[in-house]
Amino acid sequence: MLDDELIDYISQVKSPFEEDDGLTQEELEYRGYLRYCQDCILKSIGTNECFTQINLYWSELKEKLTQSELEQFVTIAISNIVKSYKMSFLSDTVIREDNNQDYEKKEKLFLFLEHNRWLKYFTKCLSFIDPSLIRSEEKLKVFLDADYDSFVEKLLKYKSLHPWLREYFLYCSRSDGIETLYLILKKDLFSVVIEQNSKTKKENKNDNDNQEVKEVSV
Repeated sequence: MLDDELIDYISQVKSPFEEDDGLTQEELEYRGYLRYCQDCILKSIGTNECFTQINLYWSELKEKLTQSELEQFVTIAISNIVKSYKMSFLSDTVIREDNNQDYEKKEKLFLFLEHNRWLKYFTKCLSFIDPSLIRSEEKLKVFLDADYDSFVEKLLKYKSLHPWLREYFLYCSRSDGIETLYLILKKDLFSVVIEQNSKTKKENKNDNDNQEVKEVSV
């Protein structure tokens, strides 16, 4: 069943009797649907909801939009990312000075930050986060301030890290970097804590298994 917002999008499309590249009403309505899909993703950037919206709509957008439309979409997405995570240094310096601002770089950055691909990297680079920090914004910021330098050092060792993020965390001010890290983590800190705890339990189990093997060997 269509939701109210989608119905509004479709109801605003032109009649097939109006001039619009000879498209039928059905084709015009589908265009309205694609605009709706794009807006669902763009409006959710900076929140954990964006992961779900990308799962719902990104494949279809990739298939149905023209290359020009895709480039326009990811350009707007990057602009929204910059605003959401307060990364003005990224747009004002890093991207502007890159002579190769191709579509692929923009798409990869968009998906890295909004389809939770950052989770694998950040979880491994951060020190263990006490679950109690989920409920305290102030304590989380204190933790990130203490852990930030170590985090950046570990993050930059990843050769697969997006080049724009590498430049950003390498050259942005410390305060900007901490704020960006906080805003990214805040949208899904629970998953970071779960992932770290799962990793710790696995490592402890391996240590216990190894200890048992040693004892048997003796």
